[in-house]
Amino acid sequence: MNHIILIFSFILIGSCGVKNEEYVDYYYTGDPHALDSTLKNLSLGRETTPGLGTLIKKTDISSGTFGIGLCTWFLIDKDHAVTNSHCISKEVKENSKRNHCSEYLRGSFRGNDGDEKRSCADVLYYSKIDGNKGVFKYSDYAIIKLDKPVIISKYFQLSRNGIGESEAVYIDSMNHSNWVGGTFSQYKKHQCIVKSSSYFKKITSRGTSPVTVFQEYKTDKYCKTIGGNSGSPVLNEENEVIGILHGGLGEDAGKVYAEEEETENITTNIGIITNFRCLNIEKKLLSEPIPKDCSTQVRTSSSISNLLGPSKDEANKLELKIHEATQRLPQYLKYNIETNQLGNEFEVNFTPQCIMPFKSWSLNDIATVKSSETNPEEKSLTFSLESPRLALRKFKDYYGNNTTGMKQISVRFTSYEAYYLAPLDKNSVVSLKVGTVSSKLGVCGQ
Repeated sequence: MNHIILIFSFILIGSCGVKNEEYVDYYYTGDPHALDSTLKNLSLGRETTPGLGTLIKKTDISSGTFGIGLCTWFLIDKDHAVTNSHCISKEVKENSKRNHCSEYLRGSFRGNDGDEKRSCADVLYYSKIDGNKGVFKYSDYAIIKLDKPVIISKYFQLSRNGIGESEAVYIDSMNHSNWVGGTFSQYKKHQCIVKSSSYFKKITSRGTSPVTVFQEYKTDKYCKTIGGNSGSPVLNEENEVIGILHGGLGEDAGKVYAEEEETENITTNIGIITNFRCLNIEKKLLSEPIPKDCSTQVRTSSSISNLLGPSKDEANKLELKIHEATQRLPQYLKYNIETNQLGNEFEVNFTPQCIMPFKSWSLNDIATVKSSETNPEEKSLTFSLESPRLALRKFKDYYGNNTTGMKQISVRFTSYEAYYLAPLDKNSVVSLKVGTVSSKLGVCGQ
């Protein structure tokens, strides 16, 4: 039994509906007009934030049988809404039916004067999600164009401010309940604290990874990720949307990465979100440029193509995995990367090459620097680098097809301590210690 719980599946991933479906728990019906009747009998709580609402998803289960499920979506302007990619019906993801998304996706928003019911006119974008464990590795969001505008006083504003470790975030979610007369969606606002590296170490990074995790704030009555919360906006203290809720882990979350990561046992519910900081969203929808610290220069000690010989496909898969691992590392460093091959397995080692000047650091990373109690000018930093072990293996992809891919099978962590960071300009040399072994680290660009 798989213990990952994506938001819209109450118990387990893919347990209901079509094989390898988009992790949605449906109720089943033979009524071809069930989408219309569900929307007609859907109502939102009066306290719901304007622009937030409930998305109804229909999918074809088999001949004459349909699945109806619920997600959350929110307006980013009068014509566009954002939700999760796994809330988009598989039929809509087929190009032949892309322009008929109103047959599969409809819903309601809270307007200034009541509920505003709308249908999908087009799905402008949906991210690709891959397999059950893709909850950790991939962004999970979609942008829907509506059949007609929703005019309200204020829309949700997307931001690239990112998500920092121990930062307070807020989730605007819709909790759905059904009864004979229809569906009622009640608004819930939760306050949460980001707990990323302390639980999953460097599976996710604080500021630049598309995905991070968080736990409850003070009590387990907060931040519970339940069915139907998928697509909920995650906001910072300035009320900007910095991410979107897309997954959750239960009490057995410590076993999730047992074969791919040395995680500690986790005995609390944890939510997972897609971080908008580094995603390439259309400029008209998110005009802010991608920050510089989202890019990491990758340098290899030897050509991956030469390492693998003639197989370009294998080389591309390995390069992609190395890029994914690099994005999880501290972005204030540049790295030398060494790849060692043993059969169809590879170990990737990241060694700091140089450290970036403070002016290029994100605010979240600057906050991790500690000053000496006796001398404020003496600054130090502790960070951890992973050395993943990868293997080329066969597995089933998102659509249930047999394929071959590069999978992480284990990881080794190395803890570093950097001293004398101030002023960290072009003439600086940083002392770097690994255990009892010391070395020097220069500033990039000097």
